Amino acid sequence: MNIPQIRIQSQSAKIGMETAVPVQTIEQPHAQMQLHQENAHITMETTKPQLTIDQSQAWADMNLKSVFRMNAEAAQQSEQEWFQEMAESSQEGDELMMIEHRGSVMAAQAERHGELPTYDFNIGFIPSNFSVKVHFEPGRHNMDVTPQKVVNNTQVRKPYIDYQRGNVSIGMRQQADLQIDFVNLQV
Repeated sequence: MNIPQIRIQSQSAKIGMETAVPVQTIEQPHAQMQLHQENAHITMETTKPQLTIDQSQAWADMNLKSVFRMNAEAAQQSEQEWFQEMAESSQEGDELMMIEHRGSVMAAQAERHGELPTYDFNIGFIPSNFSVKVHFEPGRHNMDVTPQKVVNNTQVRKPYIDYQRGNVSIGMRQQADLQIDFVNLQV
């Protein structure tokens, strides 16, 4: 049996797009830098340390004295002994002058002059303790720094920008189509 039929064929429309990509270039040149700084001003002041060692007393304790010191000590000792001898002679003269008031003055004086002197001596250290004198003055160091300013003559350069616009072309890639066909129609 032949059944009448309607055949429909359709084709959709298609849009086509062509794109030209935009191009952008940016170039940044380096800045022109001119930096300058003078040297800092520096002033320094130094005081040297000083060490003083005085060992003259230690040398004197070992009887290694300078000629001037030995002469001065001998003169002082001689003068002291002379004054002491004068005092003793004066006292003995006074005792003899008043011989009538006392009994045996001459015997007492002879006894004093006849005895040997006794000397006291214990342990001795040569040189004596703390006879070397040490004195130290520390040094000083002063420094003054004056920095100088930086001279900055930097020139900034603008960037180079190039831009090419893109393009979009739109068109029909395929047209729409509709076909209708009748089959087995009896008229």
